Amino acid sequence: MSQFARIAWIIIAGFIAMELIAYGVRVHDESVSATGAYAASVVDRAVALDRLLGDASPEEQERLLAAASASDFHASLSSTEPKVPQTTWRHAGEISAELDAHLRKIGAPDVRIGLSDQRTVTVVVPRSTHDYLIVRAGGTALATHARPFVGTVTTLIVVGLVLWATRRSVRHLPRFAEAAEALGRNAAAPPLAETGPREVRRAAAAFNEMARRVRAYLDERTHMLAAVSHDLRTQLTRLAMRLEYVSDANQQARAREDVAQMTRLLDSVLAFSREDRADEPAISLDIGTLLDTLADDERGLGHRAEYHGPIHCVMDGRPTALRRAFTNLIDNAVRYGGEADITLSSDDGRVVVEIADRGPGIPAADRARALQPFQRLEPSRNRTTGGTGLGLAIAHTVVTRHGGALTFSERAGGGLVVRVELNRTSK
Repeated sequence: MSQFARIAWIIIAGFIAMELIAYGVRVHDESVSATGAYAASVVDRAVALDRLLGDASPEEQERLLAAASASDFHASLSSTEPKVPQTTWRHAGEISAELDAHLRKIGAPDVRIGLSDQRTVTVVVPRSTHDYLIVRAGGTALATHARPFVGTVTTLIVVGLVLWATRRSVRHLPRFAEAAEALGRNAAAPPLAETGPREVRRAAAAFNEMARRVRAYLDERTHMLAAVSHDLRTQLTRLAMRLEYVSDANQQARAREDVAQMTRLLDSVLAFSREDRADEPAISLDIGTLLDTLADDERGLGHRAEYHGPIHCVMDGRPTALRRAFTNLIDNAVRYGGEADITLSSDDGRVVVEIADRGPGIPAADRARALQPFQRLEPSRNRTTGGTGLGLAIAHTVVTRHGGALTFSERAGGGLVVRVELNRTSK
């Protein structure tokens, strides 16, 4: 889960909890205040009706009671004291306290009020004529239902704004992962833009400084190896010239081969070091033409090499590095497997190159080690054929710098298949 998703879940959970708490408080307050207010209004109407009835004749009282009554308000007179329903409503204690205070305020402390389970308000008003005015009210007029999540729309808007702001705050984090991946593929990758909040700018500056030091270290190592290679090459040239004075032809030939192997080793080490530096820019190149040309070069040297695939397949890459990588892979297939069967396939986003041979292959347990520099696999590669243990390492480095992958598999009928997957567009 991404950092933004974690923060988003925390924010959403917090707002939901706040909304639930606010809803509970709102329901309580509306239940108490609305019910108390309605009951107080019924009491006021009952007290007003009692004063209106006064000493009116029975006929006038009946007309007044009929006129005051409605579907949710019924008034009547009784000569006997009625039983007031027990107050059992939710929050009845708070409501009763408010009603008692209201009765004292209007000067009617003798009035009794009952709140029944049928959500009905019963008001009994003792009259000076020794009878009782009974008022019952309720029904739809009393029903008070707080709308659930009244502020849902507002909450959603606030959550959206907060998530948008959070997204903007964390949008810089993926840049560091992308920059680290680019630096891993190419030490000469462009620096990370030092934009955003102060902390992000400081982190970007620190990352760029680290990348600069890595490039400086690679440059220093490459220059050192180049200097050592130059000096050793000079000494090897002198040694080769002095071999002309060796009278034993057999010893002379062996010494010359040793000098040649040392020269090849120096060239391989320097090539690997330069490849690790990865200065060459990526351009649009035809990988199909390159592979077909390399296969033709091998056939020109008398080796068995065939290319299968489209003649033209354009992709982004570093041409010199890719030529070196595929040359190493094809040379290995011819040298150790007797042939190189090259197959190219592609789709909109990827290019896949498979180089198959008929050699002894590489044991599965040794395949990871085979990609490390200076690793020669004696069980599957004959030492007498030469090699410095850098061919596969250079090819692997090139493929990795292109954001691709190099893997091994067994070939049907015996042999090794080297599979190279590359992006068609540079990253």
